[in-house]
Amino acid sequence: MLDLKLVGFISYQVDTPLSDCLGGRGLGSKLITHPEKVLYDRGAECIYLTSDAPADFWELRGYTKTGKVSDINQDPIYEKPKRGE
Repeated sequence: MLDLKLVGFISYQVDTPLSDCLGGRGLGSKLITHPEKVLYDRGAECIYLTSDAPADFWELRGYTKTGKVSDINQDPIYEKPKRGE
């Protein structure tokens, strides 16, 4: 909980820039779909993440850059609000 709101975190590593064998097969999307669903089902209103991956990967999945950078890893912070149902 942060400011009385449920906060969720996703941490994953599919591949490294040196090993491109899995790129373009949708594995990254599949790996984040389940934790997103779990977080939203448990009441999260927005998911935040940092990533050094190209922005288009996250933007294609509904994330937008917040314009802020993480103090921990200096990567851009992205957010994805829960869509209305």
